[in-house]
Amino acid sequence: MSNPENPENKEDMEDVKSIGFFPEAEILIFPNRLLAEHHVEEFLEKIKSVEGISKIMLTGPRIYENSSIKIGSKTIPLKVQVGKVIIQIETVDLIKDIREVCDNCFKFGYRIGVGRYTKWRETTMDSVRGYSLVIRKDMLE
Repeated sequence: MSNPENPENKEDMEDVKSIGFFPEAEILIFPNRLLAEHHVEEFLEKIKSVEGISKIMLTGPRIYENSSIKIGSKTIPLKVQVGKVIIQIETVDLIKDIREVCDNCFKFGYRIGVGRYTKWRETTMDSVRGYSLVIRKDMLE
């Protein structure tokens, strides 16, 4: 195996997956404005029906007032004003379903892209900064 970041053939790709170097695809959703709490709740309620999502990361500027969102029967504290959503997906084909949810929730417009937008390994500074809210799919159910 020559380069774990860029496997040359199928056998190399299987080796890469077994040692954890193969990153999952992510979808970046960038709404045209910062989201209010009710927009975040509406988006998460609709996105939880899409199969194949493993994580949802909500990022934006930190807010210092007590704020929370209610998803189903759970209340989740919201410490950021959501300006960007990163969704970790199993297959790229999910973009059609996610785009449909975004069209229904973000009437004011958004941009969407597929790629790798987060680090695949935690660093020391991640525990210090803490500007993201990560929601696992099973937390929404």
